[in-house]
Amino acid sequence: MQLRTLPLLLATIFSTHHACADDDAVVPQVEVTAAHLKSARIDLSPNVGTTIYSIDRHMVDQLGQGDNTPFNEVLLRLPGVSQDSKGSGSIHVRDDHANVQYRVNGVQLPESISGFGQSIDTRFVESTDFITGALPAQFGLRTSGIVDIQTKEGQPQSGGRVGVLVGSHDHVQPSAEFFGTQGAFNYYLSGSYLTSHLGIENPLPTRSALHDETHQAKSFGALSYFLDDNTRLGLMFGTYNGRFQIPNNPDQQPAFAVTGATAPDSAQLDERQREVNRFLVLSLQKAWAT
Repeated sequence: MQLRTLPLLLATIFSTHHACADDDAVVPQVEVTAAHLKSARIDLSPNVGTTIYSIDRHMVDQLGQGDNTPFNEVLLRLPGVSQDSKGSGSIHVRDDHANVQYRVNGVQLPESISGFGQSIDTRFVESTDFITGALPAQFGLRTSGIVDIQTKEGQPQSGGRVGVLVGSHDHVQPSAEFFGTQGAFNYYLSGSYLTSHLGIENPLPTRSALHDETHQAKSFGALSYFLDDNTRLGLMFGTYNGRFQIPNNPDQQPAFAVTGATAPDSAQLDERQREVNRFLVLSLQKAWAT
């Protein structure tokens, strides 16, 4: 420990002596302008009379699939949250269904966010506050639970990540993230594509389902530009495009008979569902000193 501390001590003494000896030397200064604006944005969601459970990046990293974990499965770790069914992305909160509100960086997302797939990609989530209890009126009507998400942002050092998750049932999920800061401009971009032969819960007691392929594409971006130390212009967008085949259940008998019509074979049906979600948010944040 002493061997590591001695070089740092000598370097500190030398730099201090050099700065005092040369009055004309320019001392570099680092100013952080994003921290207080982010804290002010988080404070927009009041917690008076509420119960809050938080999920941070460390907890997500401990999951088996990490960032590739579907977001509804992340929420299932919270008390009072249960899944609607194995094949659906919907969740129940305190036995209430379809009454959950999603907020990203303080902005409420459209209500039609859940279906067979997940519009929210766990990859871009920095932290999540799950809010229940006696909620203030500003949260509106969707109050069985509030999922308040704070997203990742660009880092001082630009970079990115590229990965792929491969599993059973021909599950393949490539993904990518890019982030960085260029002067006053801050950016974070992510995207993923999933294909699998088990998109929805299998109605048969077999390993493979009939007609159950899925393709899902997601993207997210958070861009911000600091006009000055207390003003930030932000642009946030997200897309989700999911295609699902509805699994077939052979040897089903029709509930109603139509005269002159032959009932189709339930094993040969070709039902499909497409889910599309888009959101685009332009925001201006200003902080005044009091």
